[in-house]
Amino acid sequence: MNDRELLELIATQVGTLTTNVDKLGKEVSDLKEGQINLGREVSDLKEGQINLRKEVSDLKEGQINLGKEVSDLKEGQINLGKEVSDLKEGQINLGKEVSDLKEGQINLGKEVSDLKEGQDDIKNELNEFRKETSTNFNNLKDKLDDLEVNNADRHITINRDIKQIKSSLSKVEIITADNWGDIARIKANKRHRAR
Repeated sequence: MNDRELLELIATQVGTLTTNVDKLGKEVSDLKEGQINLGREVSDLKEGQINLRKEVSDLKEGQINLGKEVSDLKEGQINLGKEVSDLKEGQINLGKEVSDLKEGQINLGKEVSDLKEGQDDIKNELNEFRKETSTNFNNLKDKLDDLEVNNADRHITINRDIKQIKSSLSKVEIITADNWGDIARIKANKRHRAR
């Protein structure tokens, strides 16, 4: 193979590599958008929980419509589960793109692997959060069914359950922020390699 053929081969491989990098950038951008949407869903869930606290307060005054609010909140959690499922599907697609890029970019592949591990942690945390939230809301519903207006002990238990839910939401926010940091680091590496 002469020098000209070698240069043409290198140029072809560089073009292919550039195309793969662009695809990965788009996948990372799509994932970031998905995570922003997930952040919005989590924010909506927090707002729903604030509304639930208001409903609990209203129940102290003798109102009996809290059951409908709890049902609406469960529907919001089902929607959050669908968003998590969509994010998982997006991560699987990103994994395929990363596999193709690993053949020519070992160092960038390591960074993507670290990001995927962080996303798996988020997925695990979200699954745990969903289970914990479902358990907490089932427990809360059972307790609210038996709640009497003057029973102060049960009000304390409900407040503790709500604090646990807020704590779980904080964990999700922290893990999502860490994942955004990983995405920023991957993008910085990509820009650095593009130079």
